[in-house]
This record gives sequence, C-alpha cells and structure tokens, in this order.
Amino acid sequence: MKLNPTLLALLITYITSSAQAPTFSLKLTIPVVEDSVQLQNPWAGGINSALWIDIDLDGDGIHDLLMYDRFNDRISPFINSGASGSHAFHYDPQYINRFPNTKYNSWMLGYDYNCDGRTDLFVLDSMQDGISVYRNDYNMNDGLIFTFITYAITEENQFFTPAPDKVFANSAYIPALIDVDNDGDMDILTFNSTPNGKIAWHRNYSMEDYGICDSLDFKLESQCWGNFRLSLGSNSVAAFHDSCFQMTPQFSEDKNYEIMKRDDTLATLFAFDNDGDGSKDLLLGDLSSSRSLFIHNAGTPQIAEMDSQEVTFPAYDTAIAMYEFNRHSYIDVDNDSVKDLLVSAGFHEDKHSVWFYKNTGTTSLPNFNFQRDNFLQDEMIDVGESPFPVFFDEDNDGLLDLIIGNTFSQGSSTLVAGLSLYRNIGTTTSPAFQLVTHQYANVNTMGFVIPIAPAFGDLDGDGDQDMILGTGDGKLYYFDNSGGAGNPANFSLTISNYMNIDVGNNSVPQIIDLDRDGKLDLVIGEKTGILNFYNNLGTSSGASFTSAANISPLGNVNVQTQGAFDGYAVPFIYDDGGQYKMLVSCALGDVYYYTNIEGNLTGTFTLADTLISRYQGIRPVYNLAVSGADINGDTKTDMVVGLAGGGLQIYYEDSSHDAVTEYSMRLRLFTISPNPANQEILVRSTMADNFLCICNDLGEVVCRKRFADADFKINVSDFPDGVYFVTINSLPASETKELIIIH
Repeated sequence: MKLNPTLLALLITYITSSAQAPTFSLKLTIPVVEDSVQLQNPWAGGINSALWIDIDLDGDGIHDLLMYDRFNDRISPFINSGASGSHAFHYDPQYINRFPNTKYNSWMLGYDYNCDGRTDLFVLDSMQDGISVYRNDYNMNDGLIFTFITYAITEENQFFTPAPDKVFANSAYIPALIDVDNDGDMDILTFNSTPNGKIAWHRNYSMEDYGICDSLDFKLESQCWGNFRLSLGSNSVAAFHDSCFQMTPQFSEDKNYEIMKRDDTLATLFAFDNDGDGSKDLLLGDLSSSRSLFIHNAGTPQIAEMDSQEVTFPAYDTAIAMYEFNRHSYIDVDNDSVKDLLVSAGFHEDKHSVWFYKNTGTTSLPNFNFQRDNFLQDEMIDVGESPFPVFFDEDNDGLLDLIIGNTFSQGSSTLVAGLSLYRNIGTTTSPAFQLVTHQYANVNTMGFVIPIAPAFGDLDGDGDQDMILGTGDGKLYYFDNSGGAGNPANFSLTISNYMNIDVGNNSVPQIIDLDRDGKLDLVIGEKTGILNFYNNLGTSSGASFTSAANISPLGNVNVQTQGAFDGYAVPFIYDDGGQYKMLVSCALGDVYYYTNIEGNLTGTFTLADTLISRYQGIRPVYNLAVSGADINGDTKTDMVVGLAGGGLQIYYEDSSHDAVTEYSMRLRLFTISPNPANQEILVRSTMADNFLCICNDLGEVVCRKRFADADFKINVSDFPDGVYFVTINSLPASETKELIIIH
C-alpha cells in the first residue's frame, strides 16, 4: 500500500494528537495507616452495598472473591493468597476487564450451573425483566473469559401460558440460585411476578431430561414453594401451611387477592441448608427491616414445608442488624474449608456494611459466630459515600496531604457531610498516608447539603491557602485560613453563600488562575454536566466574583450521561509544561482528558481521550470525583479519584508502563481487525446486540447498523482513504475507536 500525501498528513496529525494523551498507572502499594495499623488493601475503593461471589479468578485452584456493589454497579476482584484467617484477600483490578462489559442492574450472582467446576455469572438483563447468563470458559491460553449464553432464562409456565416465558426477575428482588431438590442441577427461587408474599420455584429439568446438569431447562414448578406467606410491610411470616392459589386478576374472588394487590414486600432471597436435613431453609433481607428473617423448612427437598421463623437471626449469637435490605452469601472466607456467612447492608452502613460470621460447625450443619462488621472494609480507605479528594499541604511540611469530602450515615438514613484528613507521612518521592480525623475543621457539625467538595487557594493574599466548599445545593462556602504562611492550616467558616454563587445543584469548585492574569479564578462543575468559569474581578489580595458565571458552559464541555438529564461534572485543570490540560469525571464512570484550553476560554476545548471508562462503576447521580497534583516529585501531575463507594485510587502519570502496578483503566467493549484495513473489517464485541456507527474525520456518518451477534464483518472497500471513528453502543456502555482505511 502506498500512502498519498493528504492521507500521510492526516495520519501524522492523528498520531501527534494521540500522543498528547498522558498515561496513568494505578498505584496500589502506597502505604496507608489507620489506628496504627497499615491497611492491606487501602486503594480498593470502599464498599457500600455488596454481593459476594466465590470464583477462581487466576486459575490456581484456590477460590477468590468477587465483590459486586449495587451502590454504583461496580465489581472488585480479590485474589485469595490461601493463607489461614480472614485477611487472605488482596485487591487485584486487572481481572475487571475479564468480566462482561455491561450494566449489571442491581445484582450479580454466581453459580456453577453446568458443573464444570467454574463459577458462572447471573445478572439482571438490561431491560430488567429477565436473568442473563454468562458461562465461565476459563482456559490456560486465554485465562478468565465469559461467554454470553442468554439475555433471559425461559421456562414452561403451566399457570399462565403453555408457551415459554421468562423467569421473573427485577431490580427489587434478588433471587436464590440453589439446587432445591438435590438432583444435581441448579434451580431458582424468586418472588412471584404478581406480588403476593409467596415464593416461586423454577425447577431445572436438566438432570431429568438429559441426565446431565449443564442445561437451563426450567419449568415453573410452584408459585407457593414452602406453603407460606410473608407479612405485608414487615419482616415476618404471616401464615404457615398456606395453600396455593392462582394469581391472575380473573381470580379476584380468592380470599387472598386483596393481600396480593396491596403486598409491597421487597426482599432479598437466600437459600441454604441450616440444619443438615437436605431441605433448603431461607434467609430474607426485607426493605423495611434491619434484621434478617430466617425461615425453617421442615419438609423434604422435593416438597418444602416452612414451619417456623426466627426474626432475629442468629438468635444464639450477635443477631444481624443493619439499615435494611440485607443480602447474604455463603462462602469460605477464612480458608478453613468450611463456608462462612457474609451479610451485607442494603444502604447507608458506610464502613460497617459487611458482617462476617465464622462457621464453627460444618458447611452442611453450620454454627455462625459473629467476628466483625467490616469484612475487608477494615483494610481499605472508606470514608462513607461519594468522597471528593484533594491534595493539600495541611500542615505545611512540604508534603501533600489528602483532604476528602465525605458523606457518613448517622443512624438510619441520616447522612452527614464532613471532611477527612489523611496526612502524608512519607517523603517527597514516596508518599504514605495516615488517617488523622474524619471530623476535620468541624465541617461535620455544620449541616451542609451532601455531597461536599473542597478546593484550596489563597484568595485573600495573606500567604496561606483558604478553603471553599461546594455543596449539594449548588452554593459555595468560604473558610478563612488563619494559620498564617508556613503554619498548619486553621479553617473557620466566615462566609456562607459565597458571592451569591449558585450553580443549581452539586457545585464542585476548583481555584485556579485560568486566564493567567495573576488572580485566582473559579471553575465550578455542576449536576447538569457542564462547567462554569467565574473570572476574578478583584485583586490578588481580595477576590471578587459576580454571582453569574462569566463563561458557561466553559469550553463547551458537557459530560451529561447518555440517557439521563445530568452528568455531575467534576473538573481538575492543571499546568503541563506551560499549557493547561483538564480532566473531567462524571456519573457515567468516565474520566475525560481535554486539551486546547490555553488562550481558548471562550472557544471549544478538545476532548483528546477517555482515561477511565466505566472502570469504577456507573451511577445516575454523583459518582466519581477527580483531582490531582505531583505527589512523587517527578514533576508530572498524578491523579486521585474518589469512588462513590467511599474509597480512593491514585494513579501516577507514568510512561514506563510498569506491568506490575499498571492496570487497564478502560473496559474494552470491542476490537477491530485488521487496522489499517482496505477491504473488510472484523468487529468483535464483548456483548451481543450492538449499535454501530462509523464517522469520517468531518463527523459525517458513513455507516450505521445494528448487529444481533457479538462478532460481525463490515465491507469498507468503498470507503475513501482516511481516518474514521467507529462507535459501538451496547447500552449502557459505549466506546469509540479509530479506524484507518488505506487502499
């Protein structure tokens, strides 16, 4: 192939612009100390509302842990060292890219349904009306790999229609995957699609029909498994030995129909054999209760009959007591070959949301003893919810500390905003952090609307840096630093509703001299996804701002989340060799990299790259917070990210590509080959049902198609030579790649 001059110039421009994007490496080895103990997994990101899956991630025969956090649709892999005790797990994010690139929609469960010794995945499908299945096809060449099986498990439904129907699922009910009848294949227990406080048994006939367990061959066996009915609005059983009844509206004369219409039971289901009799008992976590309800099964594996309940489980030990909507997992987490009980909170338990009960009995006849309420959380930074971290030398020792805007719960659903201080006790080239307080500057007593975002700068010209807090109601609050130049900071709130600035909701400020006139300005992100520039009209010793932004949206930046009204923009602008560059995080879980800022404040900034893509999960509300500074003395700007789950992660700007400490931050949705191409390209996606769009360098659409399969080919022989941009949308994820065509 011979390049024509026009295409050669185009490729040079493309390569030059691509090289501008920095490389960031996640650093997991920066030490952190809390309460005189060095944390084992300080940068694991925090935990809020977890489900746990027992899975071998690295193929060493030792089962590891996968944590799915419903709070922000995030997965976290933990490798098991095999050591005895409950501190054997190490956070290892390199496996995240191995999992299906999809939104998991409130829950993820694991079960080896095909009996090959590998844990498969079950998640709520994207339309939230079925159970999607991904088969674990780990092999020595490719490692961990998942194969998409179906969007929705179907079954024969004798009660409604003879045609196959979907096994009912939604985001409010977490099903139980368990071999109910002990025949060797996986069955499913769910609530009924018509609410009535009863449990449906979806029986797998794989063993009966084929003699092997590797199929998903379901029939709706019973709509009232166990013959009991839950109470309306409380975490208890209303009636045992309660007969079955039809649930369609035409049977409204049934004495239970009024209960059916009014039932609002929302609960998690978990099934296990608690007394070794072979029949499956239940643990339920109700939306209206802090307790876990235990229901005993006095029947047989084939004919369940629930006969008693325990509303404070386990009654013989410390009973489970969390905010509500508890979820349960039965996994050996201390490597003694006996399964233990993990109970996770549904909401607002912050750093005490994973209760560990050691099983001192056997897996088939357990005896649970409470150990602690912060399994794995005690080994990581976790400041509650929605942290906003900023580097700031709080004690003026020349080392940058971490000030973190946090949100802690204080009883039930009451959330309180505050600041955490982690002091840098390392060196200029090797940082290390130690927790000092979660009540820094007494901010937690001031009743700010959550979340809060701190920013620092000397706005009064007295030689020390003052603090501005952005708050959830869109306003700013000014804290004067009376510490003086060279002394530790001493902040006090002096101005509420600073300069009458109000961006609507979720003000996230940065103090920076953006127009380089020697005076510190304000750049403020907001809920809608745009940025606002407030020019300092005062002096270097007395800042003054108008209540309305001077430029909005700044740089024409809008990180509004696809399919939503908001974006929750968080800006971080920094000087890179005399040129301003900008990072912006958003609710979608992305961190974007912008250039073309210098001397272009009234123009459009260039989106040059996406540094993080869905790596930290998705939320429809405030999710990620990005900031940075040079914390290792190499003159490069490092990045810190606050995760919705309460934790942090630090990334060094690093061109060395250290294979040990650098992990991919982008979840790859698809690949293109060959590239460059001249006749045909093969697109291989991690998902089925893909929407593809190809644009030329002018932004003109040259191809738009939908493909039901994960792999598909496209003829590009008629495309003119040039650089094209291929976008795949497989909701909620999307990704764009460059494609070069040369004939």
